Amino acid sequence: MTSGNPIVDAVYGFGKALISPIADHFKHKQAMKELQRKGELAIKTIQVNGAENRANSEQAHEQSWENKSIDNSGWKDEFWTIVIAIPMILSFCGTKAAGWVTDGFVALQGTPEWYQWAVGIAIGSAFGVKKFTQALSGWKGRKPQPTHTVMTKSDLEGSIAPKEDE
Repeated sequence: MTSGNPIVDAVYGFGKALISPIADHFKHKQAMKELQRKGELAIKTIQVNGAENRANSEQAHEQSWENKSIDNSGWKDEFWTIVIAIPMILSFCGTKAAGWVTDGFVALQGTPEWYQWAVGIAIGSAFGVKKFTQALSGWKGRKPQPTHTVMTKSDLEGSIAPKEDE
């Protein structure tokens, strides 16, 4: 801008030379803040998308594993269904058969803990781990039953056989 007055032109030029770098500094600082904000937004977007992708991938992997477990079970689920049903059926076949069931469970209580876990894992894998864990989660919150109580054959006979008048 030229006003025709050399003093006004000099003051204007001096003011412009003084203020222009300060204004440029603030414009640069504002642009850097905008870039930083965009960068943080991009990082958050990547994190959210990554978390969603991991969750989807884990869910797909779990479903795939469950499907393979079911496909590979073959005869195992039928076998364990029969094994689990035998004590229930025998319990209704008289005191002698019910005594066998009781004796069997008493004997199983004497097995090592690792064996009991192995049987549980075998049954769980035959029916699908997801179904097994869902069944176990249904027991959460229940008051645990004492494990030291052992039912004997005489307990069973006393509960089944009619008591004689004394």
